[in-house]
Amino acid sequence: MSDTPMNTPNETSSSRTKVARPDLFHGDRHKLEDWILQFDLFFRFEDEKVDPTDRGLLMASYMRGTAATWIKPYLNKYMDDNDDDDDIERMFEDHPTFKDKLRQQFGVINEESKADRAIQQLKQTQSVADYASIFQGHALKTDWDDKALRVMYRQGLKERVKEELMRSGVAINNLQDLIRESIRIDNALYEFRLRNNQFNPVTLLDPLTYLGRA
Repeated sequence: MSDTPMNTPNETSSSRTKVARPDLFHGDRHKLEDWILQFDLFFRFEDEKVDPTDRGLLMASYMRGTAATWIKPYLNKYMDDNDDDDDIERMFEDHPTFKDKLRQQFGVINEESKADRAIQQLKQTQSVADYASIFQGHALKTDWDDKALRVMYRQGLKERVKEELMRSGVAINNLQDLIRESIRIDNALYEFRLRNNQFNPVTLLDPLTYLGRA
C-alpha cells in the first residue's frame, strides 16, 4: 500500500485556522491514543466538511500495515451492498463505536497497571521539564490522587532539585504548583552552572542568587 493517503494534502484549511492532517497508523499500540487524538482535533476543526457517519471510513483510509490488514475484512463487508450487517454499519458510522473497536484491537493491555509501574520507576535524567512531561503522561493513565502524584513526582527528581524544593518556601498546593516550582529551580541551577563556566573555579558564583534567596 502507499505510504500516504490518496490525493490527500499535508494540510487542510478551515474558515478559522489550518489543521494538520493526522499521521498514518500502522498498528503500534503505543501510538494509538495519539493517533485518535489527532483525528479528534481534525474533526473538531473540520466538522462542517466531514459527515459524522463518515468518520470511521476516513480513519480507516489512514491505516497501513498491520492496522490495514485488520480493518480490510470489515471494510469489505461494509462496502458490500448485499451485506446488511448492522454491527458493521454501526462500527463505521458511529464514531465512538469505531474508536472502541480500535482500542479493543490495538489498545495497550493493562494500561493503568503499566502506568502505575512506570511512574514509580521514573527518574529525572535530563531537564525537569522533560521529566515533568513524561510524568504527566503516565499520571493521566492512573487513578492516583493529587497528593500521591506529588509524592511520586518528588521521589523521581534529582537530589539537588529536591533539596532546593525543601528550601524554596514557595506554597505548593497541587501537582501543577510542584511542577512549576521544580522547573523554575532547575532552570536557575542550569543558569548558575553556565555562569560558573565563565569564571575561575576558585571564585564560584553563589547559587542562591539564581534561586532568588540571596
